[in-house]
Amino acid sequence: MKYSEILADLQYREEFSLESYLTLIEEAKVCLQKCKDGTIEMDMPKEMLSELYYLIGHMMLKTYRKSDVDLDETAQYLYEAINLQDSEKYVLEIYNILATNKKMQEAIEALDGYIERTGGTPKVLATAGNMVLMYTENLKKGADYFHRAIEMEPDRVATYWTYFTDLEEIVMEYPEYLEDAILCLKTIIEICSRPGSTEEMNIPNRYLDLANMYNRAQDYTKAMECVKEYLKVEPNSKYGLELKEKIIQNLNASNKKKSWVKVVFGAIAVAIIICLIYVIF
Repeated sequence: MKYSEILADLQYREEFSLESYLTLIEEAKVCLQKCKDGTIEMDMPKEMLSELYYLIGHMMLKTYRKSDVDLDETAQYLYEAINLQDSEKYVLEIYNILATNKKMQEAIEALDGYIERTGGTPKVLATAGNMVLMYTENLKKGADYFHRAIEMEPDRVATYWTYFTDLEEIVMEYPEYLEDAILCLKTIIEICSRPGSTEEMNIPNRYLDLANMYNRAQDYTKAMECVKEYLKVEPNSKYGLELKEKIIQNLNASNKKKSWVKVVFGAIAVAIIICLIYVIF
């Protein structure tokens, strides 16, 4: 039997044989060893060998909670696959293995390396951006990864949503990222509201999120518009009504402050005019 036929059989059985993964893993390892020994005819060595390494690592990751699978060994199979052929599927799997093994820095480095070598894909860039924002203090690098993912695929809702969920807490300490958070939500709403859109997003809740962000940005007029959109669908929402009341209070306080500033500047202007008249005459 050719290598391609053996691999195809393993892939088929992997899809439908979750309960017998341990047996499949051993068969795949035997197949790999025979490949190295030259026992099996190598009709497409590079592409298919990398897929076999991936298959072993993938199955080992799926069974590690139910068996004594070594995650470090599992990772090595994926590294071998990546060494043979860089692909989004392989690097995301190595990321899954390292993150599962609580090796967050190594997971970030694996994603960084793929991005440096290939330029990345929207999914890898967004995943890397998420990891950097969650596990490092390099906010600029994380935001840059998300910006690149958006530039590469501007209609990918998952990128905007992942970025926003990261920014939701970050903006409390770093308000300079409010603009990005607002843009993410506005874009999600715009894309999901297009005729024929199949994206599954709770649009009313996104208006509520947007109202929160505008409130933090002290744009109370837009915050009020957004919370009203939410309350059209959820008129009895306790949180929505409380947020509306909070926005009204902030808006009133802001208007009073503006009025006070106008009075002060008006008084200053009058005083300046009086002084000028006194000097002239």
